[in-house]
Amino acid sequence: MENVAQSIKILSELIEKKANSELAAHNITLGQSRILILLLKSPRQISLKELEKLFNVSQATMHGTICRMEKKGYLCTVYMSGDKKTKYAVLTDYGRELAEKLYRVIGDTNSWIVQSLTEAEQKEFMRMIDKIHNSVNSGFTA
Repeated sequence: MENVAQSIKILSELIEKKANSELAAHNITLGQSRILILLLKSPRQISLKELEKLFNVSQATMHGTICRMEKKGYLCTVYMSGDKKTKYAVLTDYGRELAEKLYRVIGDTNSWIVQSLTEAEQKEFMRMIDKIHNSVNSGFTA
């Protein structure tokens, strides 16, 4: 069997490079765009602690990312009433507008990635990705 992890890493890096080149016009990174889109699509407010867990990054990494995004005017951080311990990320109007554009850009990138596959192959590919993700992720749960 070929080196699966190496192949996945190389593919991931190629996709990230393509996405970042598309996103550069919007002055945003792929990681930042993922945060904006998550906030846009979420039916509820998301805390910074939750973002750390969802993106599997340290508090320092998320804090730095959120600070850069605040400086660019994409979002702001707030405490909800009655809870002065938990900080939440909230999209600004500019951030919401950008997230909607980026959602379309990411969709185009996703289409580009699987363009050589038939619709049936795309469904099977996603089924296998989900299966592998769940299997690998189950090894990390405590």
